Amino acid sequence: MYCNIIRLKPIEVPGYLISFILKECDGVSMLKNGGEYKQILIEPKSVLGHFLNSRHKKPADLEAFKEYCLTIYSNRKGEKKVVSTDIINLYNSSEFSVDWSFDDIEAFYKMLDSFFRTYFVFFVRGYCKGSSSRRKIKEAINVFCDMYDLYEFGYSYNTMRIMYFRYTNNGVMSLFQNNNSLNFGFFGVT
Repeated sequence: MYCNIIRLKPIEVPGYLISFILKECDGVSMLKNGGEYKQILIEPKSVLGHFLNSRHKKPADLEAFKEYCLTIYSNRKGEKKVVSTDIINLYNSSEFSVDWSFDDIEAFYKMLDSFFRTYFVFFVRGYCKGSSSRRKIKEAINVFCDMYDLYEFGYSYNTMRIMYFRYTNNGVMSLFQNNNSLNFGFFGVT
């Protein structure tokens, strides 16, 4: 099996997305030297696969294409989490060079960010449906932030609450209707 590696650089990898992907995507994980290494296979006909196919134009005569593999390695350097990511194209018997533009890479993260925000809003809504507490929104946001280590990335209850009500008022699907730019500072984090 031959593989071709696309390095997702120099676009900064948003840490909150890495934490989200590591916990929510099915894949093979391995702990090594205090870090986590995870390979996530992406079928070409899945939602993520369709997105990657739309950005990666392979030659018509290349029929051996099997799947994509998103590889993430994260480790700690002191107090900070260090992350590297690659997307690999797996073929049976050939290798094909892929050149992604910065726009393609940013679009990939924008799509994952939209999934993250949608998941957040639905998580809070579901938590609130099952709770009789008067502070259920605050509790839901805190649980979500703890699940994905968001406080480590500089998020706060207030910024997450603002996001929750923004998407509750505008509709969660507005994320998929509008072409908002990927803004790592959205939550007050730069």
